[in-house]
Amino acid sequence: MERKYGLIGHPVSHSLSPQMHAAAYQSLHLDATYEAMDVPPVQLKAMLHKVRAGNIDGLNVTLPHKVAVLPYLDELDEDAHAIGAVNTIVRCGHRLIGKNTDGTGYMTALLARVDARKLACANVLVIGAGGAARAIVYALCKHGVGYVTVANRTLTRAQQLVAHFPQWPVKAAPLLQVEEDLSPYDVLIQTTSVGMTPHVREIPLSLETLAQHTFVSEIIYHPIETALIKTAKARGNKTSPGIGMFVEQAALSIYYWTQRWPDRVPMTETVLKLTK
Repeated sequence: MERKYGLIGHPVSHSLSPQMHAAAYQSLHLDATYEAMDVPPVQLKAMLHKVRAGNIDGLNVTLPHKVAVLPYLDELDEDAHAIGAVNTIVRCGHRLIGKNTDGTGYMTALLARVDARKLACANVLVIGAGGAARAIVYALCKHGVGYVTVANRTLTRAQQLVAHFPQWPVKAAPLLQVEEDLSPYDVLIQTTSVGMTPHVREIPLSLETLAQHTFVSEIIYHPIETALIKTAKARGNKTSPGIGMFVEQAALSIYYWTQRWPDRVPMTETVLKLTK
């Protein structure tokens, strides 16, 4: 029997998830479809009723629904509860379980490029204070990184994020302040939408004070190399584009739905072809 999965958001027409998931299902020889569905907020409850009724087997969730879905779910896993947002819904019978694969997906991609032992004592700078930043900060702290600074143009938003994790070494700072001296940071993680297609020339901060040893990481996957990544590479820094997180968070969602891991290679190749 064909399984039905999908992505809900508003808007979602720009998403490359359907093509990437199709490649993943093919690698698993899985009879399944995946559809990007534009769901305005007023239709969210009805959509989740369809999932609960068995018309859809599982969902990914993107803006603006990652928090709005919470009242309609029966259970949250540890990560989703700590982050306060859901990007994956698993149907178990008539029960809906909320999960968040963003943080784990990001860490999997990061650890493919950075030695875990170095992260244990690393001074990490996270740019942005949105939902992705919250998931990544949580994953970093759960992994046991040395210290995390959340920098945002609006300081209060960074402070609100930091307040979610009082048990861990996380602090907030104004972006303009940290931009004056980036040399103390071992890892820089860019979590905002600045530099995303079509605004490919935009960059969230100047890298003039960046140390050459700093590893620069991005979560944007379209374009594959943002202006930030290109600038860092030109300075001689090691970098990681956002395609790694995009693929890994999707792969984990598929594992939650099927208990099987898809092949990341065709998933990655599909995204690369679509973003050329």
